[in-house]
Amino acid sequence: MKLSSTKTDSGFVVSVPYELKDDFKAHFKTAKWSPTQKQWCVGPRSGKKLQQWIDQINITFSDEALEEFDSSLMTEKEIEQLKQNIELINDEIKGKLDTLGKLSELKVQVEECTQLFRFKKEKLKEIISAIEIEKAEIVDEKKKLKMLIGSVIDIDDAKLQASIMARYHKNVSSNDKRRFSDAQDEIIVYWDNLKSAGLSCQAINFLSSANKNRPDLDRASFVTEKMWFNIKDLCE
Repeated sequence: MKLSSTKTDSGFVVSVPYELKDDFKAHFKTAKWSPTQKQWCVGPRSGKKLQQWIDQINITFSDEALEEFDSSLMTEKEIEQLKQNIELINDEIKGKLDTLGKLSELKVQVEECTQLFRFKKEKLKEIISAIEIEKAEIVDEKKKLKMLIGSVIDIDDAKLQASIMARYHKNVSSNDKRRFSDAQDEIIVYWDNLKSAGLSCQAINFLSSANKNRPDLDRASFVTEKMWFNIKDLCE
């Protein structure tokens, strides 16, 4: 395929292969592209120069070489489509990089939270272990205290008398009043024993002075486990 120009009313037109476009534009800076005809247009004064350029191109490139070269090259439309595809790919890459950045930040946050959780978990284990040790020590101290005051009062029996008082505190029958009073008398004996030993127990003190007619204030069920082991020295 050889290049050739066509004369028009306004000058000359020529179809230039895409690979020669830059060379053509370098020689004909005022040439204009016709998108409808898909040809380049030059003015009437450039006819001789255009023909010289075409002759030189036809000498440089044989028909076979031009045809082969032309068929192997992309059209402007294909190149434009390629550019659009590249832009789309670039946008996608940017989006993926943004996502990667956010995921990296999230990964760091997750790792920090994981480390914090592990630290708190280990701390919680230490606290639970300390609590269990403390509980065991309290149980052991209660046992020792119970053994020490066992010679003065029977804690288990005192608790039993307290439960009897609690059961019959609100009842008004004569038998229930007697049961309450009998249980309280046993508590008062323990109170005397403790006093003789120079000791006092918060639970015994509360129960020994409980008023049968005031269950809302002196109810035996108000006594807690802690009160049974709140022992004080009366000499202090």
